[in-house]
Amino acid sequence: MKTRTLMMQMSTRAASLIVAAMTAVVWLTGCVFQDLKKDLTELDQSFALVGKILTPTTDQGKVIVILFSEADGKQIPIRYVFPESTGHFSFLVGPGTYNLKAFEDRNENFDHDPGEWAGQFEKPINVTPLDSNTGNRMRKARQNLDIPLSPATEFFDGLDMTDDLAIEQMPVFKLGVITTLDDPAFDQTNGSAGYWKPLTFIKQFGVGIYFLEPYDPTRIPVLFVHGATGTPAGWLDMVDSLDENRYQPWFYYYPSGIRLDVAANALQSMIQALHDQYGFERLCITAHSMGGLVSRAAILANRNHAGTARIDRFISLSTPWGGVRMAKKGAEKAPTAIPSWHDVAPESEFIQKIYSQTLPPDVAFYLFFSHKGNCSLFMENNDGTVELDSELDYRAQADAVRIFGFNEDHGSILSSRKTIECYRKVLAAAP
Repeated sequence: MKTRTLMMQMSTRAASLIVAAMTAVVWLTGCVFQDLKKDLTELDQSFALVGKILTPTTDQGKVIVILFSEADGKQIPIRYVFPESTGHFSFLVGPGTYNLKAFEDRNENFDHDPGEWAGQFEKPINVTPLDSNTGNRMRKARQNLDIPLSPATEFFDGLDMTDDLAIEQMPVFKLGVITTLDDPAFDQTNGSAGYWKPLTFIKQFGVGIYFLEPYDPTRIPVLFVHGATGTPAGWLDMVDSLDENRYQPWFYYYPSGIRLDVAANALQSMIQALHDQYGFERLCITAHSMGGLVSRAAILANRNHAGTARIDRFISLSTPWGGVRMAKKGAEKAPTAIPSWHDVAPESEFIQKIYSQTLPPDVAFYLFFSHKGNCSLFMENNDGTVELDSELDYRAQADAVRIFGFNEDHGSILSSRKTIECYRKVLAAAP
């Protein structure tokens, strides 16, 4: 119990520090913003290449995926990666032309031998620099770069895996990876790093939807989406309250400093990929703070794709539905602004976009808000982090089936007995 209390205190403190950082941003011109600028400059020129190994065999050996750079008609191997247990793989690259090839390494000699299966993506992948407009940010990933494997006698002459190539440290996209909530990757310091150094976070942890156990088709997935500086560990109390015979918890883990349309697009794509793989009939989404904005955008994007998962329940907790005023000031005054500040600013292009459509009629949306705040020279009535006027934005209320208020602060709402009791009832209510 002491561990949980400490975790909630850290989460609340981290969220409060965001507001403090935005407030003091005019005076903060030191190393933190220099590091942020360097991180974001590289992030702007980084792209994810994402695919999956396709093979009909059941006794497949370890697979190695190789990234080739194409120049002057020649293909030069530059990096390799081991796919996840789900078959998914990914690379982080800059602008250029690339090819993807893969082979199974049954005897684990880091080379292709006759009889081992191999294959390649069907055509070169051309990655060009992004324009500065919002729409092109959605092209930060090339997806569905799937590689079918088949028996092969030759693969690539003269390739010495151990001497010629560097291993990709971490697959960028992680889908259905099984872990625990005490995974060191979910430490609060890493959640903060995802806010202040998003590319560093991506290189170290990637972006993914994590499981606590193998997929179970008899139980309903409940996807938890954290907010700014958050991690899946912050959901511990709510996860413990789930009926384990009926629900299976999933967790979206992403760097909360990135632009929110990029985070939402990645979330929607991962939901789609998991639906393609498992064919689940229902999905419930539970989101905290800024994660509610990301989730709404993903739900709207999900509606526009045929054959997608049926998201029938959406529960948000303490979400700044009307934006955060201090984020706008931070974006205007900071030497280098955290990208998500632009989107959380009131009436930003992102916020206007998520209200340009109502939620689908088959999505039951429940709005939970917290109101145990502090007196502040910088905020009106608040929950310690978000103003109530934002939590109760009329546009979000218009889509809500029910609205519930709790005498909790921005972080404690996730562990409150009354919140969890209400949450269980809402989750179990008939669709």
